[in-house]
Amino acid sequence: MSKKQYRPLASDIGLEYTFTSHGPRGSIEKKIIYRAFENAPNVFNHGMGDATPDGFFDDSAISDNHDLPQISRAVGMSLLSFFDRYPTASVFIQGFTESRTRLFRRMLSLHQKETKVHFTFMGCWTITGKFSSRIDRIPPILFKKNSRIFKL
Repeated sequence: MSKKQYRPLASDIGLEYTFTSHGPRGSIEKKIIYRAFENAPNVFNHGMGDATPDGFFDDSAISDNHDLPQISRAVGMSLLSFFDRYPTASVFIQGFTESRTRLFRRMLSLHQKETKVHFTFMGCWTITGKFSSRIDRIPPILFKKNSRIFKL
């Protein structure tokens, strides 16, 4: 496995991040965006996907560039940077599809020791609409800043 790292570049206000994925399908520009919910200005939605020419991103794209560990680390680095700028915020994460949300959950489970140092897992809403604090229940994931340690 390659030891390469993707370092996301932050916008001036820390709500947008970009990095480039490198692999067998070439170099693919990725974009991460944090947007506040209108009715909850201190809760931000996390979105990510392949950057598009219009400045947005396609969260349904499947790049398959065989670099998921590097992408996961870049997302983690963007979260750390985001919480450094917005320490009282919460971040809501949900995949474009159920399988993407399961992938996020799997990445969290694989790196549970590291993520617990940096973030507090608040829980998620189950498919039936009930709130659960268990990490093994799928849908959305809500994070809060847990620590001022910034090493991933």
